[in-house]
Amino acid sequence: MKAWEDHGRLYVKEAPGCLWFLGALFILVGLPFVYGSLGGFVNKDEVPFIARVLGTVLGLVAIGTGIWIIFRAPVTIIVADSISGTITLSRRGIFRWTKEVYPLSEIGKFVLIEETDSEGDPIWSLGVEFVNGRTEAVSSLQSHSEAYKRSFVFEGNQYLGKALPGFTDED
Repeated sequence: MKAWEDHGRLYVKEAPGCLWFLGALFILVGLPFVYGSLGGFVNKDEVPFIARVLGTVLGLVAIGTGIWIIFRAPVTIIVADSISGTITLSRRGIFRWTKEVYPLSEIGKFVLIEETDSEGDPIWSLGVEFVNGRTEAVSSLQSHSEAYKRSFVFEGNQYLGKALPGFTDED
C-alpha cells in the first residue's frame, strides 16, 4: 500500500503484485499437467489411465487455485477528493472492475479492522466507518503489522479532518 496527496486529493493504492505472481505460478504449473494428461505428451500410451486422471485433476486444481488467488486480490484505489466532496473506491481485477462513490458527508472516518487468520493471530485491514455506524473493509489485503495499516488510517483521517495531528486513533 502507498498513499500520496495530489491536487487536493488523497490517493491510497494497494497493488497485490506478489499474489498475482503466485496465482500465475499455480496456473503455469497446472497447465502442463492438464496438457500432458489429456494426450499432449509423446509417451501418452505408456502412462497408466489412473495417472492421467490424477494428472488432469491435480492440474485443474492448480489452475483453479491460481485463478482464485488472482480473483481474490484486486488492485484497490481509494481517492478522497475534498474538491468534489467524495470518496471513490475502485477495485480492479482481471475478472471484475467495480467503482463505488460515497459523499464525504456519509463517511465517519477511516478505521482499522481486526480479524484473525487461520492460526488465530490478529490481522489488520483498512476500513471505512460510515456515519450510520456501518463499517466496510476497503482493503483486500490484510497485514499482520498493525502499525503499518494504522498509518493509513491516520493519514486518511488527517486528510478528512477527522483526527488531530499527532493522534493515531489508538483504541
